[in-house]
Amino acid sequence: MKPRILVVDDEKRLVGLIEDYLEKRGYDVLAAYDGKAALELWERMAPDLMVLDIMLPDIDGYEICRRVRERSETPIIMLSARSEEADKLAGLGLGADHYMTKPFSLRELSARIEAVLRRSELDWMKGSVKNMLDEPKEGQGVRAAAPPVVPTHAAPPPPPKPPRERGGKGKLFASMVALSLAVALAVLFLAPLAFGANPIDILRGKGKTQTVTQTQIVNPQTGQTATEAVAAKITPSVVNIDVTVQGSFGQTGEGIASGFFFRDGGYILTNNHVVQGATSVSVTTADGKDFKAKVVGTDPDTDLAVIQVSGATAPVADLGNSSDLQVGQEVMAVGSPAGLEQTVTRGIVSALHRNLPDFHPSNAQNTTPLLDVIQTDAAINPGNSGGPLVDMSGKVVGVNSAIYSESGGSEGLGFSIPIDTAKAIADQLVSSGSVSHAFLGISGQTVTPALAQANGLSVDYGALIADVYAGRSATQAGLQRGDIIIALDGTKMASMDQLMLYVRGKSVGSKVKVTYMRASDRHDVDVTLQARPGTL
Repeated sequence: MKPRILVVDDEKRLVGLIEDYLEKRGYDVLAAYDGKAALELWERMAPDLMVLDIMLPDIDGYEICRRVRERSETPIIMLSARSEEADKLAGLGLGADHYMTKPFSLRELSARIEAVLRRSELDWMKGSVKNMLDEPKEGQGVRAAAPPVVPTHAAPPPPPKPPRERGGKGKLFASMVALSLAVALAVLFLAPLAFGANPIDILRGKGKTQTVTQTQIVNPQTGQTATEAVAAKITPSVVNIDVTVQGSFGQTGEGIASGFFFRDGGYILTNNHVVQGATSVSVTTADGKDFKAKVVGTDPDTDLAVIQVSGATAPVADLGNSSDLQVGQEVMAVGSPAGLEQTVTRGIVSALHRNLPDFHPSNAQNTTPLLDVIQTDAAINPGNSGGPLVDMSGKVVGVNSAIYSESGGSEGLGFSIPIDTAKAIADQLVSSGSVSHAFLGISGQTVTPALAQANGLSVDYGALIADVYAGRSATQAGLQRGDIIIALDGTKMASMDQLMLYVRGKSVGSKVKVTYMRASDRHDVDVTLQARPGTL
């Protein structure tokens, strides 16, 4: 039987797109455009999973989630055009299985549905097997061990065997013992030639051995390990951030996140998505003192923000260089997951220069992906956002920003904004309260060999222009929809992400040489970069 999915959203066009996409993949889709209809369909049709938008015209998604959870374990994926941490925590706290921020791709939604259904089925199977193991079948109780079966009449004992003459196998055994002793003595006295040790010392366990350095001990006087030393160094600089936000329907929500002092003057670095839309921000320092904070500036494109408190005496964190990081290098994350302040976790750098095109934690209307981030398996959970990722010398190398998770918690796929990027952005926010990013004035997608073959493109790499913004740099330079940018300033552009990262590294007003393909013709043009509008 097809899995039955109930899609609840007042955006009828979006519901239609989801319905068409899922039905092609073998799902039976039910649609509702308000809360009342959703609850009626849920009670009458018993769907296998509910895709539920938070903002509905009559009953909001939180209330629907609460009512469903009171009576069933129907899996729920919550949707929202808002990306505030408080909204997500509220949804997950009411029992939602997953939370997705609009806009999202239909492929991503389908993958989430499949994963949630698979996990739900696995949980059911585990419960069934446990019941089968724990509960005796009907008519059965706890059985005592059966007594041994003893025959009532024992058979007469066999007659004794006649004694054997010594020799044969006995002589063979004696020969083997003598040979073994000879080999052992030879090995013992040849050992000094091989190992440079006295044979008696070898017998006593004092042979020549390799010295193993205790790299974990960093302070011989205190016996403090590297992990303990790093934690002691960084935690005084880390803060807990509490935010209050106003919901779309007037409801008040609260969120918990993290940050750290990065500059004298009470300046704290955190994520944009932590403070975006906040009506109040307060900070608790490591010594338990509370402070009201003001937002100095935010940058949705890099998901960074700076807030400031007055009167705090916490030390400023030591900032490192993310450009020196190596894959496999040990790192630690510090923050307030689920409000548990000063939590320290440890892992490694899993990868560098990750681009997350489908991750938009900072602004639902902002389609700029997170670019060039650090991937780590150090546990990062909701509430860690804005906290530091540090190396084993205690220097900050990243700002924890996002996770990829099917469960809503850490699954070893955490992402941090490199501190080299964060320092440059934070300094601009302190000095002017905002950041200007260079902008080419296009949107597009990566050209892959498969895309090139399917569409008869002249190259199998680069950035295919899907749209050019009127009045922007690309339009003024004559670039058109369908052109494929293959190089900037002579540097090959293999993907759209690489192009965006390259342009972001330029200053507003600078020029770049754009090499592009129009059909099978190659062209070069100089483009003056403008500032990225805040509305994109």
